[in-house]
Amino acid sequence: MSEEFGNLRCVDCGSEFEFSARDAAFYKEKGWNTPRRCKGCRDKRKPAPGLPPGIAPGNHASDTEVVAAKTVQKYKANCTSCGVQTMVPFKPNAGQPVYCRSCFNRIRAKR
Repeated sequence: MSEEFGNLRCVDCGSEFEFSARDAAFYKEKGWNTPRRCKGCRDKRKPAPGLPPGIAPGNHASDTEVVAAKTVQKYKANCTSCGVQTMVPFKPNAGQPVYCRSCFNRIRAKR
């Protein structure tokens, strides 16, 4: 961890940004490295609300890629408790119980 402060140069856009002694103390307290990007470039890299982590605006090839990243494969299964057919976000294993949402919530509430 570096304790340098003053004017730093952003690795993305090349602009200078101020990194004060107070900022350096805060970063050191958190255990973070000295920032390499200005606030504007850091904000651009943050995921937009509703997008999965790692997908920031302008950081993907197309909207289709974003939709694909949000899609979770679902598997058909019969609830072990009530027998109703349900969809689950994991591949069921033989011998392991699978519950529909209502049975799962009922079982969880008992704990």
